Amino acid sequence: MTAVQYSLLVSIIFALVAILQIVRAVTGLPVTVGQTSIPVWASWIACAVAVVLAWLGYSASRSQAPGLDPDRGCGEPARCTGGDNHILIGGHHRLAVAARLVNDSSGEIPANL
Repeated sequence: MTAVQYSLLVSIIFALVAILQIVRAVTGLPVTVGQTSIPVWASWIACAVAVVLAWLGYSASRSQAPGLDPDRGCGEPARCTGGDNHILIGGHHRLAVAARLVNDSSGEIPANL
């Protein structure tokens, strides 16, 4: 299961929980755990929390990974335009350039890095 599929599954589960909490709050169904009766206002709070978590899961399933170019297709890393042909994924470009420069014969890191 990929992270996108997991996020979508979690959002569906939380959406179902939110629906059940709304049904319980609107109908006033009594819920008792042991000897304690759970008040109806707790369902409104649980519904709000479930809606927020469902939205976060849904938005996470729809977001692109950092550094990926959606015009190039799913999962293909974007290339830098500076001509150094390093793969840009997230903020790791500077690390890749620094690692290449350390392996160069001079060993110096330029100031504009």
